[in-house]
Amino acid sequence: MRRASILTAAAVVLAVGAQSRGNILPVNSNSKVEYGIEYYIETDKAVYDLGEDLGLLFRMTNLTDKEWELRWGGPGRDIVVEADGEAGALWAWSWWIVVDTGPRSIRLQPGESWEIVDVWPQLDYGGIPDPEGGVPAAPGTYTVTGSFEPMEVSVSVNITIVPEPATIVLLCGGVLFVKKRPFRARL
Repeated sequence: MRRASILTAAAVVLAVGAQSRGNILPVNSNSKVEYGIEYYIETDKAVYDLGEDLGLLFRMTNLTDKEWELRWGGPGRDIVVEADGEAGALWAWSWWIVVDTGPRSIRLQPGESWEIVDVWPQLDYGGIPDPEGGVPAAPGTYTVTGSFEPMEVSVSVNITIVPEPATIVLLCGGVLFVKKRPFRARL
């Protein structure tokens, strides 16, 4: 009787955990503080199934007790996804944003934040922003970097993309799940 109760409880825990695994995994984040500004990058988790959208966040927060203002020309804030060991971006937030080329500025009051929130659909654009293009990203390790170029500050996290379990079974031909039956000669 006790053994049946333990097995039932274990089955419930596994079933509930399988249904809500995305909710119990912690976010994947990193931050650094320079001159009173915190630069923070976050993905909604560290390991993704192949083809699963990645939630991305890059935030700048004024940790000082004074207003922070900066004016600059040229590129500014960005989130970039790169494959480890390969040169060039697969995807960048700035590719999809219409930006004028004139002077820019940012002003943050004490405790105030500015952020980019977006989703990378696991497409590799090969460095060329094309809404009609892109091929699915391959399993592997990737670096997600949030940057603020006027201050030459960047902060990164690594993520891993794994094949779906069904894909592994398909690629392995189900070998792991097939039980061999001993050959018996019939006489």
